[in-house]
Amino acid sequence: MDKIKEKLAALRAEADAALARAEKAEGLIKRYEQIMLGKDQEIASLQRKLSELEQREDTVTKEARATKEQLNETSIRTEHLEREALKLVQDRDDLERKYEEMVTKYKSLQAELDDFLQGVI
Repeated sequence: MDKIKEKLAALRAEADAALARAEKAEGLIKRYEQIMLGKDQEIASLQRKLSELEQREDTVTKEARATKEQLNETSIRTEHLEREALKLVQDRDDLERKYEEMVTKYKSLQAELDDFLQGVI
């Protein structure tokens, strides 16, 4: 009978040890499940952030493309206006030269007219 009692005591001790290990394992499982839940939430948050950053990248890329296009258009318009301004300066110089020629011609003709009128009178 003592052997049976010893055997029962050993089985109880073994069962208690197994129960303690099981409780410890369950505690670890709960802890790791919490950690996994936290990691899942972190992953979801990072995925949202990545999605937002990708959308922002698309927006910035489109804005950069539009700005580059506007810069190109502005550059072309500036070149056109510079050529136009140069042509206007050349036209002004031509008109000033023609004006000076006409003034000279007018003075010459006026002098001839004055000489002619002096000769007639």
